[in-house]
Amino acid sequence: MVLAVCKVAPIQFSAMKVIFDVTLVVSACVLSLTFTGEISGVREGTLAAALLVGTLTRQIRRPMGQAGSLVYRAKAEDWGGVAPDVTDLTFM
Repeated sequence: MVLAVCKVAPIQFSAMKVIFDVTLVVSACVLSLTFTGEISGVREGTLAAALLVGTLTRQIRRPMGQAGSLVYRAKAEDWGGVAPDVTDLTFM
């Protein structure tokens, strides 16, 4: 779902991933409070994952994108002389 939103909206995948994950965590907290009267099932690991996955994705994509460019540039003849766009999220 995050990737679909990124395709139509001008926002980076990593930023949208953090927004989406935090929204889900907040929704889980609200629903938990509504139905049980306490926050259950959402702890510090859930919140850390929501905040860090998108951030780590941003940090990992930079070197991976550069390495991918080198690899696919060398194999451009496999795609008719045109290497795929390694910055495209659907390709990775």
